[in-house]
This record gives sequence, structure tokens and C-alpha cells, in this order.
Amino acid sequence: MNSTGRSTACPAATELYLYLRNQVEKQATELTPRQTPSLFNLARHDKGEYIFLHPRHRLNLPPAPNRNPFKGLSSFDEADASLFYGRERVVKALREMAGNSPLLVVSGASGTGKSSVVKAGLLPQLRREGCRVLPVIRPGKEPVVTLETELPEAEKQFRGNGKTVLVIDQYEELITQCLDPAQRQAFEQQLAAWLDAFPQLRIILSIRSDFEPQFEKSPLAPRWQEGRYVAPPFSLDELREAIVKPAVQEVLFYEPEGLVDQIVEEVSQAPGALPLLSFTLSELYEAYLKSGRQDRALLEADYQ
Repeated sequence: MNSTGRSTACPAATELYLYLRNQVEKQATELTPRQTPSLFNLARHDKGEYIFLHPRHRLNLPPAPNRNPFKGLSSFDEADASLFYGRERVVKALREMAGNSPLLVVSGASGTGKSSVVKAGLLPQLRREGCRVLPVIRPGKEPVVTLETELPEAEKQFRGNGKTVLVIDQYEELITQCLDPAQRQAFEQQLAAWLDAFPQLRIILSIRSDFEPQFEKSPLAPRWQEGRYVAPPFSLDELREAIVKPAVQEVLFYEPEGLVDQIVEEVSQAPGALPLLSFTLSELYEAYLKSGRQDRALLEADYQ
């Protein structure tokens, strides 16, 4: 049984231990050998404690987790927040900027995780703070039609108490997909008008940095630089967290433990390799499923 504590001083672990001992010893008779539960710190599990009646008893776990903890080539959505790790400092910075800037522009090179940090990192926090978070939209080929379809009666949703958050993901689609300059201009003018009319509205854009120069004359330009944030690359510790913690969520571990260091080293030397990392980890999990093993280990042989 896994406690939420980190050390033997944790009240939850201690209370659970005492409860188990009292219950087990109550049932001991002359015909039933007495058992005493004990605390064991397990290798690879340094964030809590496990209590067993018998130290050689296998964990009562199904052979496979209920889900793949890695997203592959898909970005993280708000529903994936429990598996999203490694961007705490970025989410903190974005949260501070969102409190002050009506327009927040999250910029970065392709493969830096801009969409994921907004949807799985920032949005859950804003929602917990009481913000009304509208469904995430993308401009698409007809951005004005997108606004009319995805945000019917938008102005009614912007009125009222509390902040309303509108996220427009992959803003570069205004260039890559929309071939009508008039639609593009009308789309941005509408966003600018909403920001002027509704002080409680927050618009968050994610955009590839190589497309930013094409928006220098955008109707949003006066607010653009004030709310611009460039997503930084992952540090080595953040990469490790993004590799290890989703696996821990589903009680998986890497074998040998040095495999994590190997993955971190290889990813850190390849700029923009985040999608490839996520895809590789997802495939590593799929290889475990196909192997038929029940040890919950992600193996170096499969990685190679």
C-alpha cells in the first residue's frame, strides 16, 4: 500500500503501519503464526513508502497500466495535465504575464512544446483560479468562419465577472492555411476589438517564432511585444522530469536506471527533438505491451 509521504516521519505512513499491525496481531491465534508488518524502501521508488505483510510478496498490479503515459506526436491537452511535466518554470512565468497582459503570445521554434505548455500547463491553473476557459481554437483556412462557428455569441461569453480566456493555437495558420488576406485582416481586427471592449478578456496565442515577422503590422502589434514570451529549451533536469514522472504515474520504470541518463544526453544534443522524444517514449511503452512481460520495465534493448 502506497502512502503519500516521503519519509518514515510521515504521519500517513506511520498511522497506516500502526493500523495494519493492530489488525494483523488481533487475528493471531495459537494456530495462526503472528505476523508483523514492516516498512521497506524500494529501489526506483524514492518518493514514498510501501507497507507489506510479506516482503517477498509480488505487487498486486495488472500486467499493464490503464493508459500510455506518453503522447507520441500529439500535443498535450488540458485533460493530460496529470502527465505533463518539466515545464513548471515556464507555466509560472506565463501565469504572471497572463495576470498583467490582455494578449499573451507564446512563441518558439517548432518542436519546443508551445501548444502543450499552454493547454496542459497554463490552462488548468487558470481554470483552478476561477477563469472561464473557452474551447481552444485554430485559425484554419477560413479564420473568420472559425470564429463564427467555434465562438457563437462570443461577446455574451466575454461579459460578466471574472476573467475569460480564449486560446488560439498554431496562430501561424493565418499564413500557412489562410490564402485570403481580407479574412486574415478581419480575424485579427476582431480579436483587437474584443481586447479593447472587454478588459477581463485574455487572449493567448501560440505561434512558431519564424512566422512572427509576418505579423509586424498586425492589428495586434501594439500589444504583441508587451505580452510576448519565448518558450525556453528544456534544462537537463526538466528533460529528466518529462521522461521519468509520466512513467512513475503509471508505475513504470526504466531498466537499467542509466537508460534515463542516456536518453537525456541524446535529446539534449538535438535541438527541437521534443516531438521525437515523446514519440520514442510512446513506442517504448508499446514495445513493453507487445513483449508480454509483466515487470513494468521499459528496457534499454527496446530503446536501442
